[in-house]
Amino acid sequence: MKYYLIIIFALISITTKSQLSLISFPKDNQLYPREENNTAKVSILGSYINSEAEKVVLQIFRNDSLKYTIDGPNENFDFNIFINAELSEYSFKLYYSKGNNLTLLKQANKILCGDVIVLYGQSNMVAGNGVDEFNATKSDKFMRNFDIVYGSNNQIIAENWYPAKSPYWGVGTIGNYLMLNFIDSLKIPFCVINGSVGGTGIDILSQRNDSNPKDPTFYYGKLLNRLYLSGLLDKVKYMAFLQGEAEAGNWYLSCNEYPGYFNNFIANVFDDIPSLKKFYEFQINIMKVGDGSNYVERAGYLRDFQRKTEEIYPDKITTLATVGTIPYDGVHFSDVAYQKLALDLSRLILRDLYGSLNINEIENPKVKYAYYNQTKTQITLVFQENQNVIYPADINYGDYTRSMRDFIYLTSDNTNVNYNQYNTPVINGTAFENTVTLNFAQPQTDLYITYLPASFSDFHSVTYNGPHISNGKGQRALSFYCMPILNAKPMENLIPNTPLNFAANGISQNQINISWNSNSSDDENYLIEISEDSLNFSLFTQIPSYQFSEQDINKLSNKKYFYRIKACNENGCSAFSQIVKAHTFKATKIDCPELLIKGILTKMNATFNSFFLKSSALIENSKIDFKALKSILLEPNFEFNPGNENPGVFTAQINGCE
Repeated sequence: MKYYLIIIFALISITTKSQLSLISFPKDNQLYPREENNTAKVSILGSYINSEAEKVVLQIFRNDSLKYTIDGPNENFDFNIFINAELSEYSFKLYYSKGNNLTLLKQANKILCGDVIVLYGQSNMVAGNGVDEFNATKSDKFMRNFDIVYGSNNQIIAENWYPAKSPYWGVGTIGNYLMLNFIDSLKIPFCVINGSVGGTGIDILSQRNDSNPKDPTFYYGKLLNRLYLSGLLDKVKYMAFLQGEAEAGNWYLSCNEYPGYFNNFIANVFDDIPSLKKFYEFQINIMKVGDGSNYVERAGYLRDFQRKTEEIYPDKITTLATVGTIPYDGVHFSDVAYQKLALDLSRLILRDLYGSLNINEIENPKVKYAYYNQTKTQITLVFQENQNVIYPADINYGDYTRSMRDFIYLTSDNTNVNYNQYNTPVINGTAFENTVTLNFAQPQTDLYITYLPASFSDFHSVTYNGPHISNGKGQRALSFYCMPILNAKPMENLIPNTPLNFAANGISQNQINISWNSNSSDDENYLIEISEDSLNFSLFTQIPSYQFSEQDINKLSNKKYFYRIKACNENGCSAFSQIVKAHTFKATKIDCPELLIKGILTKMNATFNSFFLKSSALIENSKIDFKALKSILLEPNFEFNPGNENPGVFTAQINGCE
């Protein structure tokens, strides 16, 4: 009897043998990043083997209504469907057909097309307060998250797309309300990838395996891996960062070390996410002191560096304030405060990347410089143009009053001086347009001015609860620490602007080419600094104002170098440019025989000596860049002819290369 049953089973398995092999198919809840034409391509690629199947059939649904049907061959089917960035969900059902009967092979539901936001930082970017309220009252129908579960040795156990409410706390309150604000304004779906880790210093968050940036051993690698496996890595346009409490609270790392780690981190971010257009950094709030043991004077220095990153990385970083965002317990914010931070951030992103016309005073006021009057009985703070700043009135809290004058400090020492915030000689202040004037009873001689305490707690409040300098829309000014006080109002434009388009590129195993553009009419020279770790810089060279490029030769092969530049004249120097990174080539010889290549002026691939050489040509430049691991401009033994009879065809002659 057993033998008889085994034979029957074998016959059935032979007659019903079928195999579905999928190379590409959407997953439930997946969000496809939209292209410039406001659509995304969904690729369904694979094969189906079944002797009874006549064809495969793909049905595409939009909001549960059948949109259209496509037929294809059983083997090697390849469907490319374009879906729109709109508030609609798409579904895909793949069948095999026999006569009039359809048998379902695979399906995917709730597919979206939209944009992606990346969040990173520590617990205030995790932003767990308010998640329960959001989950109970809001819909996440057009909001997505992608997450990975790791096992031992960082092996991937599962990777899935989810609605934003899953996994629990996966997106956070800032992420949730960012998406809601964008969906309300733009009417397209959104995805947030939040890689934040509570209580973590920038030294840990910025750790990176240079040979494999997506290495999940590190938090940064886990973030990149999520972006890569979700298919979003080359579509991220903006990223927001909220971190620094670990250092400002003196939990792990010194505040003095923060800038070096941040500069290395930001260089890696723009390298690893090449589509990134903008980085938004939150200046952290004033940390509570508690019992007094964790007072950190240099927390003011850290916040001041965060303020200045916008100057260090012009056009790349925008800084937002968190001071004055309430409720706040001295470390974390409430759900209402997180919603406010999401609103502030979304307004800037809508302006910068989506063309929103709501641009009036949506930025936090940022001080440009401070100067004494002739008698040194006044200091004027000058903020950026188009800000109507307000010097606040005293705030009465019932049993106590706070005055702005008590939280503006003068000092002649800008180093680590504990409690230098005791020197508060301001008697009152006034505001006009983008300036605040501070008045003193006696002439002052101090060299530096600080706005807001480094850390704070007193008998009345566990944390600083105001007042704040703000603008007409209530946006609070960024705090600053030990800003130099000029002896007179400077004439605008005397100090040159930071050079533009600073770039460094390795072109051989021992040479890096550096270039930039002037951003001022009164540059006298340029100072270029170099570093091997992005932390410790030294002067590389000084260049005259008429020169806009330089070569750094005799470098080590296969090595990374960092550069920055500033413009100077007799009145002073600009802020440094953003830090750029370049890598020299490996000491590898590419044997190039004489080659004659012809092709159409688009893209062409060829293989020579196990190296992939990719070429692209532009008629107006009359040159082709051949890439072998790195970009190589082949000259002088390189000729390019765009073709006389047919300008769309080129001929490239290579007579040898190294």
